[in-house]
Amino acid sequence: MKILILGSSGLLGSSIVPVLSTFDHDIKLHTFSNDGQYQADLSSSKQTNLLFDNVQPDVVINLIGMTDVDLCEKLPQKSYLLNVRVLENIVDWIHRNNSKCHLIHISTDHLYDGTGPHVEDHISLMNFYAFSKYTGEVVAKNVRSTVLRTNFIGHSHHEKVSLTDWLYNSLIQGGNIRVFRDVLFSPLSVFTLSKMINKVIQSRPTGVFNLGSKQGMSKSDFAFKFAKELNLPSNLITTISVEQFDAFEAYRPKDMRMNCSKFENTLNVELPSLDEEIKYVARRYSEGI
Repeated sequence: MKILILGSSGLLGSSIVPVLSTFDHDIKLHTFSNDGQYQADLSSSKQTNLLFDNVQPDVVINLIGMTDVDLCEKLPQKSYLLNVRVLENIVDWIHRNNSKCHLIHISTDHLYDGTGPHVEDHISLMNFYAFSKYTGEVVAKNVRSTVLRTNFIGHSHHEKVSLTDWLYNSLIQGGNIRVFRDVLFSPLSVFTLSKMINKVIQSRPTGVFNLGSKQGMSKSDFAFKFAKELNLPSNLITTISVEQFDAFEAYRPKDMRMNCSKFENTLNVELPSLDEEIKYVARRYSEGI
């Protein structure tokens, strides 16, 4: 099975490619720079067609996206190009070539707000990032596709640090840490997320699915539990309300916890709790992995 991973050198791609490479797949890697097998600007229909004509993939995993929430608000056209136009070009190629290629599109938990855990149809588009990601989902549903709304934690193999990288480095260095007590989420470790993506590759369900951990929590509770699992002092962690943080330019949702029953029932899997994922990720940091 030939799998084309788009955006393979980004924050998520650099973490999941090593895991997916352990499975029996013929993986082709796309990047925007010269550090992958294939380079292309997929906001260009011409470059998209050249890449897909060359690879002829059975499965495409789209990890491309502009994820900086404030930057999406400042640069909506660029956000549209990366979060929507890329998908329009992929879908157009699949249609024109009558391809049986299955699209796996990685979306976000930022589509939710209000009181969670949220099921898939309870969306709230409160900033341009959410709007552009949801529009990309709508485009993806025009072909055989699996849309995964998710969030992830774990060690980054990319220059951009993850939430747990930032927390770990701050705890080790003894820096002051301010975390939100009223922002709730339910992320997965990047390892679990990679395993679940592999199950999607094998079964290829169609539709939109929440993919996260069970029993989410606030980011402040997450930080304290992460520090405890690492046996690091948490006295420098302070909690604040997201409404007190005036550096954000775009609105931030408060409760992004997801109900992932649809994914569990469709793929016949049981997702871990966030407590379990914290313990796993902390152990990986402690072991230097």
